[in-house]
Amino acid sequence: MPFPQNPEVILDEQREWLRVTLGSIGDAVITTDAMGLITFLNPVAQALTGWTPDEAAGLPIEEVFRIVSEATLKTVESPTVRALRDGVVVGLRNHTLLIDKRGVEHPVDDSGAPIRNKAGVVAGVVLVFRDITEWRRHELSVQNALAYAEDIVSHIDIPLVILEAGQRIRSANSAFYDEFRVTREDTEGQLLGVLGSAQWNNGLLHELLNRVFEEDHQFEKFEYQSTFPEIGLRIMSLTARRLSARMDRPVLVLLSIDDITDRKNANASMK
Repeated sequence: MPFPQNPEVILDEQREWLRVTLGSIGDAVITTDAMGLITFLNPVAQALTGWTPDEAAGLPIEEVFRIVSEATLKTVESPTVRALRDGVVVGLRNHTLLIDKRGVEHPVDDSGAPIRNKAGVVAGVVLVFRDITEWRRHELSVQNALAYAEDIVSHIDIPLVILEAGQRIRSANSAFYDEFRVTREDTEGQLLGVLGSAQWNNGLLHELLNRVFEEDHQFEKFEYQSTFPEIGLRIMSLTARRLSARMDRPVLVLLSIDDITDRKNANASMK
């Protein structure tokens, strides 16, 4: 009959297994006791905070994991504090900076979760976080590109509308608002078919736009006419095509509207 293992040996083996496991995780990990004092940092956490395990052991989490608001640079409450206080999983707000031991700022995303003992009592907290500098740099470049594109679109004389699923208006350019004398507030978020006094509510137009959304079909120079309360009868040439779709964003359709009323009237008068 085998002898039972020494409980202290089992405990040491479990601690070593936990240390190796947490050390192998790609995210930064810090654990604390029930007082919020640091008990462990994995290598990623050491690299991000600039603190070694010996330096950080026993220190309050706020001294090592110093976080501030990116906008105000004011101290932000650590998720660890709330996780200990309320016993819940807590995530950081967006745009939070970690200030490392050297004073270098790192945009981070993280969450803190309580560690409970067998009795269900909170015995500490595990804090998991990551450096999102590259992601933020990508986000900023996308925002800059979008702002640049929107600035160009806003100066195009032809009215343009961007539609999302269900033919709901996501945005429009200045030419659209000026041409049809509507406001941004009354336009964005509205279904195209109910915009204004339903001047765009047309079965064939609705069907054509659905084909663009569903089949990546495009149409050009679809002649459409309607009467608008402020500007009267307008004859328009419509072109619609799907914007380049990606897995990380919804399908959008660009609808351009060329007012050909004067051209049509001139041609009719020459006959």
